[in-house]
Amino acid sequence: EKVDNYFLQRYKTDLPPKHYKKIILSLDDEQKRIYKEILENRRDKLRELIGDFREDRIVLQYIRGAITTLKQVCNFSPYKKTSPKLNELNKIVQNQIQAGKKMLIFSQWLVEGLNKIAPSLDDYPYVKLEGSMSTAERNYAVTEFKRNSEVKIFLISLRAGSLGLNLPEATTVIHFDNWWNPAIMWQAEDR
Repeated sequence: EKVDNYFLQRYKTDLPPKHYKKIILSLDDEQKRIYKEILENRRDKLRELIGDFREDRIVLQYIRGAITTLKQVCNFSPYKKTSPKLNELNKIVQNQIQAGKKMLIFSQWLVEGLNKIAPSLDDYPYVKLEGSMSTAERNYAVTEFKRNSEVKIFLISLRAGSLGLNLPEATTVIHFDNWWNPAIMWQAEDR
């Protein structure tokens, strides 16, 4: 018995255009205070590093670490499980679910991203994809999102989900935080 293999391929010209909506929010008071403390401490340490004539590599590594910490504070205060960003995300999720739409929610962090977002979505069926998952767990999450009409939300670690996924069921893509390289985000959107 001969079996023919067929592949369905979708071209970018077949897809509707993307519509972007950028939402700018203010930090809450605790986030502002912590952000300012971290910024001042890191700035002082950076001055010391530069004053000690450290290698450029060490200084750049320190700067990247400082920016990463500041970006995480913009998601959540280290001491809280909620934030203005999460409140806005919950409004968007509720509207999209009421409209019957499926969505992908990307974050680059687990602790200060997906793990704090997930509990706020407990009222809705969702699946999650992160880099530490086995192939079987990953395949289960993808299949559940694709086939289960009740599952409208897919929480995805940006690095784990930017390659190798095809999720045309989703009509909405949300970036909870921005990656260093926008091309990685665009690649994730095209999933």
